Amino acid sequence: MIIRFEIENFRSFNSNQSISMIPGNPRNKQEHVFQKNNVKLLNLSTIYGANASGKTNLIKSIDLFKFIVMNIVPSNVTCMYFKENIENKDKATKFEIEFIKNNSVYAYGIEVLLYQRKIISEWLYELYPAKDKEEMRYERELINNRYVTRYNEDVIKGEDKSRLNFVIMDMETNYQTLLITEMNRNKKISKDSTLNFFTEVYDWFESDLKVFFPGDIITKFDYVINKDSAENSKINSIVSSFDTGISSVRLEKINEDEIGKIFPKKVIEDVVSNIRSDLGDFKDLSLRTSVLRSQDEFFQISNVNNDSYDIETIKLCHGSGGVSYDFREESDGTRRLFDLLDILLTTDDNKVFIIDELDRSLHPNLTYKFIELFYKVALEKNIQLILTTHESKIMDLNLLRQDEIWFVERNDKNESEIYSLDSFKERYDKRVEKAYLEGRYGGIPVFKNFEFFVNQEGRD
Repeated sequence: MIIRFEIENFRSFNSNQSISMIPGNPRNKQEHVFQKNNVKLLNLSTIYGANASGKTNLIKSIDLFKFIVMNIVPSNVTCMYFKENIENKDKATKFEIEFIKNNSVYAYGIEVLLYQRKIISEWLYELYPAKDKEEMRYERELINNRYVTRYNEDVIKGEDKSRLNFVIMDMETNYQTLLITEMNRNKKISKDSTLNFFTEVYDWFESDLKVFFPGDIITKFDYVINKDSAENSKINSIVSSFDTGISSVRLEKINEDEIGKIFPKKVIEDVVSNIRSDLGDFKDLSLRTSVLRSQDEFFQISNVNNDSYDIETIKLCHGSGGVSYDFREESDGTRRLFDLLDILLTTDDNKVFIIDELDRSLHPNLTYKFIELFYKVALEKNIQLILTTHESKIMDLNLLRQDEIWFVERNDKNESEIYSLDSFKERYDKRVEKAYLEGRYGGIPVFKNFEFFVNQEGRD
């Protein structure tokens, strides 16, 4: 779960800016607050701002942070610093995130000189909120073109010290790779190892943090695969509640000719071959399934045996007459809604979903309804949703708390700044949507006067 994220010198962000999931001053809607590891957190944050204000840049910064942890500093980052200040070319970009994984609270951060694709520093601390203290796990800093690494020798013990020292020596001049990435390269750290914090932090980025941009495929429809009747009933209930005309969802077998119109035959053969090779003598039928997904198509290859397999696609039934439609026949808004259903139907705790332009293609009422249902799911599971949006309809204090509404705005120096509605100390019954559209909180387009100059020649 995210506690706080901090950014500096990235794209439109110059000075240090942060967004927090820690509750602010509001005392209403306490059901939107949950507690984990002695930390109170919000389930949701909405981020508003005009076009080019920096909303997407904020999401991109988290996505880049995750990519660097999972891989290396990519080659396309050399111009991603804040260019309005020429000296920023030689200034480090900072990402730091506080989060909860299992029974631990961590603060993990990096500084990267983007223009040179060079990691300047990396640090990890474990936080103890109940005791109001923190302990360093390790710090890595580039000094004279070699990394100097310090670690907590009271925590890392025995043979783990030798193992860590070996990796540290091997990475003394590895400028594009983080220590945490290298320590997880072979994933051989046992749970009882004193180095296990390397695994926990890496796993949080890999498994718990989900970042999506407009056009990304959010889900492969795992929620309609191998589900029992009770689960299918839940899916159908949620779908029908959105008033899209869809009453139920089902899978229907199709033949190879139909799927061949969408995906080349070689793709299908490779998928089936991979399933067979992965299975070996394993008999678990749940592993005999794979999904092929595009923006407007869904196919499931299942029941793979040595000489046969089934191909199914999703069918959406409308009304009570049993008329069904292919996924591609539905509107963009309906397809978008089905993507978002994966959040409502997640079976895992502690997931963090970060979505740029959640309301894309959705009617305002559908977006509002989705947020309502998300809160109901969050009562049962510790999940978080951070989203950017232009949809002012959900800026409603009957739906959200003030500390769940954030703004991103560019100042007169062309720098993006982040701030919360909670800082305005509005009343709980304030019509904040109206005040927002009138410009009270910023974060909206400001238009300059423009006159059309008409050539007077040729006029009668």
